[in-house]
Amino acid sequence: KVRVNESTTPPTVETATWNAEGSEGLFSESANWNPDTTEMSWAGKYRTVFAAKGSGAVVDGAYNLVDLTLGAESAGFVFAGGEGASLTLAEGLKMAEKPDVTVERTFTFNVPVTNSADLTLSIASNDTVVCAAGGSFKALTIAGKGRMEVAGETAMDGTTLVSNTVLAVSGTLSGSGNLTLPFIGYGQTAITSPALELNEATLKKTLKLSDISTECKCHIRSSAPVGTTNYIATASDGASMHTYFERGRTFVIDSWSMSGKHEFLPIGNANDGRVTVVLTWASQSVRSSPDGHLTISSGVDLILGQTSQTNMKSNKLVVNSGGSVTFTTDDAFVESYARGDRQAAFKLTGGDVYMGGTHQNCSILNGAATVHGEMGSEIEMLYGAPARTTSGNDVDPTFTGNLAEHVSLTMNGLLTNTVNGVSSTDGKIAVKAGTLVLGVKASLKNASEVKVEGGVLVVNAMD
Repeated sequence: KVRVNESTTPPTVETATWNAEGSEGLFSESANWNPDTTEMSWAGKYRTVFAAKGSGAVVDGAYNLVDLTLGAESAGFVFAGGEGASLTLAEGLKMAEKPDVTVERTFTFNVPVTNSADLTLSIASNDTVVCAAGGSFKALTIAGKGRMEVAGETAMDGTTLVSNTVLAVSGTLSGSGNLTLPFIGYGQTAITSPALELNEATLKKTLKLSDISTECKCHIRSSAPVGTTNYIATASDGASMHTYFERGRTFVIDSWSMSGKHEFLPIGNANDGRVTVVLTWASQSVRSSPDGHLTISSGVDLILGQTSQTNMKSNKLVVNSGGSVTFTTDDAFVESYARGDRQAAFKLTGGDVYMGGTHQNCSILNGAATVHGEMGSEIEMLYGAPARTTSGNDVDPTFTGNLAEHVSLTMNGLLTNTVNGVSSTDGKIAVKAGTLVLGVKASLKNASEVKVEGGVLVVNAMD
C-alpha cells in the first residue's frame, strides 16, 4: 500500500503519461510512467494522461492528483484497486476529444473517485464512463452524447445533464443541489434513449426539469427506485412538458411539484407493458397559471398518495383513454386556484379512475372515463369558481362516463355540471349547492339515493 506524501511545500506540477511498461501495472511502479517517476504518491504533483498504451492499471493506494485525462488515443481503460485505494482529483476528470466518434470505448473506475472542483465532463458518442465504486463530485455538467454510469455510494452536488447524454444510476446517488435533466424540443428530435436511468437506485436528490418556455420532452428509465426526494418541473405560463417513462417499469417519487402543463407518457414497445408512476407523501403540483394541469396518457398508471400527507394541487387532472389514476388517500387535490377558491378540474377523457374508498374534491367532472369505487368512495364538486371561457378551462362540463360500483357523487359548489352517461353505481347522489343536470342519456337506476339538500337538480330524462 502506498503512503501519500503530504508535504506542506507545494510541488511543481508535472505531467505523467501512462505507458504500461512496468511488470505489475501498479500506479507506484515508476516504469509505468513517462517520464519514469517515483513521486506519483506526492499529493497535487501530477497531471496524469492515459492514452494509447495499456488497457488497465492498479491503483495501489490513495492518490491525490491534479487531474486525470482519458486520452483520445485510448481504446478504453480499467482502473482497479484493493482496500484503501482511491483517486482524488483536484481539478477533476477530463476526456480528450477522440478522432472517430463511431469507436466504442468504456472507461471503468473500480476505485472511489473524488472530484474536488466544479467540472464539465464531455463524454463523446459511443463512450461510457463507469464509476463502479462510488465517489463524489462537486457541481458537475455532463455533456456530449455519451453515457455515464455511477454505482455504490455516489455524491453529486448540483448536476446538469445536457441533451443526448445519459446518466445511469445504481446504488445510492445523493448530494446537495438539483439533478437537472435536459429537454428536447417537442416535435423536433425523437427521443431514442433516456436522459436518466435508475436501476434499482436510491435517489436522494431533487430531480429537476429545467425552466422552459416552449413545448419540450424528457425520457426517464426506471426500475423501481426508492427514496426519490423530489421531482420539480417548472415552465413558463402555457408551456408544456412531456416526461416519457420506460414501459414495464415503476417510477417512485416522494415529492413532486410542477408549474405549467405536464404530461406523463410511456415510451418503448407496447409489449413491454405499462408504466407505473407512484407519487407518495407530500406530492404536489404547484400551478403557475389557470392553464396548468397534469395529463396521464394511455399506457400510464398513476398512483396518488401512500399516506394521508399527500397534498397534490393541480388546476386540472386529465386522464386520457388507456390511462389510469388510483387514489389511496382522501382529498388529493385541494386549493388549486387560490384567487377563485377553485378545486382541481377532473377532465377524465377516458381510461379508468380507481377511488378505493376515498373522498376526492374537484371543481368539475368532465369526460367519459369509468370511475371505480369501494364502499364509502365519493366525488364532491366543491367550491368551484364560475366556469371560464378562456383557453384551458371547461365551460358547461359534462360527464358521460360510468360512475361504477359504489361511487357516490355530491354537487356542493358554484358551477353547473351535467351527468349524461350510463352509471352502474349503487352509491348516493346528493345536491347541496350549485346545479347538477341529469341529461337525456343519464342513467342512475342503481343509485341507492338521490337527494336534494340545496342547490338545483335538473332532470331532463333519466332511467
